[in-house]
Amino acid sequence: MLRPVNLTNSSPLPFSSSVLEHRCYFRSAFPRGSRNGNKLITAVEHLYRIVITQYLHNARRLPVANNSPQPLPGVITNPNVQRLYQSATATYILVTLLASMLVCTSVIVLTFNPQGLLNKRPTSIAAQASLVAGSTMLEILPQSAEKYGNEELKQLEVFQGLNIKLRWWGDGKEGVTYGIDVE
Repeated sequence: MLRPVNLTNSSPLPFSSSVLEHRCYFRSAFPRGSRNGNKLITAVEHLYRIVITQYLHNARRLPVANNSPQPLPGVITNPNVQRLYQSATATYILVTLLASMLVCTSVIVLTFNPQGLLNKRPTSIAAQASLVAGSTMLEILPQSAEKYGNEELKQLEVFQGLNIKLRWWGDGKEGVTYGIDVE
């Protein structure tokens, strides 16, 4: 039979009151033996209180009539639990890295000149024509192919069975060009 719930007592376990830690260290905290029986019962009851309290808090919570949350009294059972913190050295290193990234980005934005990066606009007719200039794909097209539409070229099966790719072409002796050609 369980005793009345009293969460104001500190944990009988030799570690902080995380349920995961209870589960992981339960066997090592209470080895087999008759004198550990009372300690084990006390620890299991404490763990049961924690689990049931968390379950009731999360799963059985009743909505408040008015939409404002109502404060409830609470008791801190163990205020000396070690919490996660970041050392000052790591913080200074991260701040230094972020500041150097900001400085480098600012220098690039202020000194970068995009003029001359592309020799022609990618959407221009000249840029699109340069992709097929000098390719063997032009030799496959019938005479006056510019007069045909897409459907007519499909009916003529001009490109049927061909593997056409956009990539770097050339053997390196005559130069390498980027464009569309038949493989």
